[in-house]
Amino acid sequence: MNGAPVDINTTPAAQSPTGVYDFDSPVNSAMIFYVVSSVFMVLAAIVVLLKLYIRLFVHKKPGLDDVCTVGAFILQTTYVALLDHLFANGGARHQWDMSIAKLQSVLSQQSRAAIIQMPTYLLAKLALLFLFHRIFGPKKAFKWAIIVGCIVVTCVYLTVMFIYVFADAQGVLVPTSYGVACINLITDIYLLVLPMAAINSLHLPLARKIGIAAVFAAGLLACAMSALALYYRFNTIAGHGAVDMTYTVAPRAIVLVVEIYVGIMIGCFPVLPSLSRKTHLTKFFSNTFGSLRSWLVSVGASSTSKSGQSRNDDDYPLSSRDKPVSLHSGSNAV
Repeated sequence: MNGAPVDINTTPAAQSPTGVYDFDSPVNSAMIFYVVSSVFMVLAAIVVLLKLYIRLFVHKKPGLDDVCTVGAFILQTTYVALLDHLFANGGARHQWDMSIAKLQSVLSQQSRAAIIQMPTYLLAKLALLFLFHRIFGPKKAFKWAIIVGCIVVTCVYLTVMFIYVFADAQGVLVPTSYGVACINLITDIYLLVLPMAAINSLHLPLARKIGIAAVFAAGLLACAMSALALYYRFNTIAGHGAVDMTYTVAPRAIVLVVEIYVGIMIGCFPVLPSLSRKTHLTKFFSNTFGSLRSWLVSVGASSTSKSGQSRNDDDYPLSSRDKPVSLHSGSNAV
């Protein structure tokens, strides 16, 4: 009996706690993934399109950050589509409700999807760094901090991508995914602190600093998602989630999807006030970011006087070309 070959097409991939096995079970964890991923996909699409509109038709000066933003959105949407297909074909059932062969297929598809994640992470974070360079580039210290960030994320995520492509052994892939979660959290914190440090150096009233920082504060959500993803990976590797890893994959995937879509949107938010000013939707962002523009232009002018080179106002995407209006002036001009 013990020597009988195991039919991987009919043998359950795990032991059911109830003793009931159903390879056609409709019970799965995919529905919440469909809802959350769709909501964030639509939100990200709207924000990305608004950013492109501003850069192409308002500033008329697109940059590398726009290219990276679009690339990250396309790759992330492809990743979501792959998971949708996987879950629609039973990839989010309980592990005991699928055969060993089915489990092997599911894990293989998850690994292929993970390959797409690496360039997605890379492009989303490069989009932020290139945007920071356009905004804070005149400040030499921040310029070098941004360049170092670009080099680090490029080397790390490309290396991990090639590991995922060429390594099949779980003994390699699992620790690698462990490291990726740590790297994501570290880089997200770095991308949150970098603009905050630059904003803190502005000679502005505290209220306006808070208003400017609020646009970048969405990075806190990305950091929270990175921390949660790290927790899930620790939990699974420790064995707590491995018993039913297919049923728990949807909640883990939600965290990853939200993290990247939020990262993409953060790279768009600083540009959006130009649209607000253009269409007279609000005065708050116009005044807040007008002050930041004034500071950046003054720094750029100082740099220009030394180098003999000039910078176009459109390099500063946080405002339009109008002069800032005082919050206390009572003017309606935005």
